[in-house]
Amino acid sequence: MMSDELTSADSLSAEKKRQLLESLLRERAGLGNGSFPLSYGQQALWLYYNQSPESTIYNLTTVIRVRGSINHKAFKEAVSSLVDRYPALRMTFALQSGEPVQKVQQPSNPSLEFVEVDGWAPEQLDAYVQQQLHIPFDLENGPVYRIKLLRYSENEYLLILLVHHIVYDGRSTEVVINDLFALYSAASKGEQPPVKTSKVEYYDFVKWQNTLVSNSEGEQQLNYWKQQLAGDLTVLDLPFDRLREVAVNGGGSSVPFTINVDHVKSLSQLARQSGATLYTVVLSALQILLSRYSGQEDVCVGAPALGRTKVDFENTVGYFINPLVFRGKLAGNLT
Repeated sequence: MMSDELTSADSLSAEKKRQLLESLLRERAGLGNGSFPLSYGQQALWLYYNQSPESTIYNLTTVIRVRGSINHKAFKEAVSSLVDRYPALRMTFALQSGEPVQKVQQPSNPSLEFVEVDGWAPEQLDAYVQQQLHIPFDLENGPVYRIKLLRYSENEYLLILLVHHIVYDGRSTEVVINDLFALYSAASKGEQPPVKTSKVEYYDFVKWQNTLVSNSEGEQQLNYWKQQLAGDLTVLDLPFDRLREVAVNGGGSSVPFTINVDHVKSLSQLARQSGATLYTVVLSALQILLSRYSGQEDVCVGAPALGRTKVDFENTVGYFINPLVFRGKLAGNLT
C-alpha cells in the first residue's frame, strides 16, 4: 500500500513526497494527528525534564575541528536537508489527554548560527563553548538541537552540535555527522544529496517496542527482570570522604587510565575460557572490588546498553539507550 502510493506520487514535489512519506509512516505506526507515544526510555527522560527543565545533564554535545574553507550557503543548505530528512530533529513533546506524546513538526529555518571568533583568546573561546553546552532545551516548543559554526581563523572552524538525549544517542551522532558532511559535499558541488541510509524511523521502533511488551516474549522478559531485582536493593555503602548528595546534580567526572596490553590478553583469555564476554569479566571484577570496599555481598551496577537489538534500527536516529541494572550476588565461597 505504502510503496504503491509513493510510486503514484512521482510527479509531486520533493516537499509533498516528504509529507506523504511521513504521513504513511505515522499511519503504519498507528499514530494519530502527527503525534505518537514515547518509548519507555524516552518516558524516563521526559519525567526528568519535567522535574528539572533547566538541567543540561542530557545535552549531548559533539565538537569537531574543521580545517579548510567552508561555504556558508552550502553548509546552511546541508543543515536544512539534514533536519528535513531526520524527523527526530523536528520533534516536540507535550501532554495529550494526560499522556506524554511526541510530534514531528514541519521543517523550518534550521537552528544554525555562524559565529566569528577570530582574534579571541583561547580562554574566551573555551568559555563560550562551555556556555553553549549548558543552555537547556525547550522540549515543548523545540528545537531539540542547536548547531554552531565558529570561525576562529581563515581556514579553521569549530563545529558544535548539541542535541537533547530524548531524541538522540551515540549511534545517532555517527549517522548525523556522516550525513551532514555528505550533504555539505553535495551542496557545495551542486550535486544531488546522497540517499538516506535508513528508511526506518523512530515511529517504527516505538510501535515494535509496544508490540514486544504486550506479547509473550515481553512478559517473559518482564518476569526475568522482576526476578533479578526482587527483594530489597541495598544502597552501596562506600567509605566516601563526603556525604552522599540528596539529588542528582550531574557533577560527575572521569578518571582516564591505561590497562597493560598483556593484562587485556589475559582477561580476554579468561573470558573465552568462561564462555563470557570481556565486558562481563571486567564488570564482575568491578562488582568484586565494590563488594570488598563496601563489605556488601549484593552489589548493583547500572550501565547503558545500546538498545538497537534489530538490524533494521542500526541507522535510525533516535533514543535507543536501555539502562540496565546488573546485580551481582557475591555471597558464599565463590571462585
